Amino acid sequence: MKLKGINLKSLTYGQANELVQPLSDQELMQLFDSSSIKLGDTAVDYPVKRRKHHMIINAVYSRTLRTRNGKVRAANVLEGHLFGGRCKNVPKTFGALMILAGDRNRDAVNTALGSIVFLRDKSVLPKPREFYAKTGLEDYRKAIQAIEENDYRIYSPYDSPPEEWETNALKYRGRENLFL
Repeated sequence: MKLKGINLKSLTYGQANELVQPLSDQELMQLFDSSSIKLGDTAVDYPVKRRKHHMIINAVYSRTLRTRNGKVRAANVLEGHLFGGRCKNVPKTFGALMILAGDRNRDAVNTALGSIVFLRDKSVLPKPREFYAKTGLEDYRKAIQAIEENDYRIYSPYDSPPEEWETNALKYRGRENLFL
């Protein structure tokens, strides 16, 4: 990658954009794990702009994202993709979120669980129950309760997602084979 010798701490968002824009898809995915917030967050925009969400999904399934930042960035992009209305492969996208929900990093878990809970589909409950049984993490218990009671605010009382997300969640809820 062409970023060696660049002082990342003094980088502006404009400079980060100039550095990231010409990078290949593979190089962009490597930047998901970047510790530089400006560089990593800028890199996240490009697979979305290029409509290459499958790269992010593949990175989650192959577990090539190694850091908290990379996993949280992926979960955020997939959430927007799933509920933003343009998701062509709901089962694979949802499966990637479920993989992140089972991660060891609590921030990645929380971010992915937010999407899973928002969908409020009871058919997914076996996985969060399995994760809760293994870890005892309170976040799983709250997520399970929120899904069971059909109220995402139990899990995330501060989130107020866009109205279009609710419409798309209703469209996906209750589908067979929601995740692979």
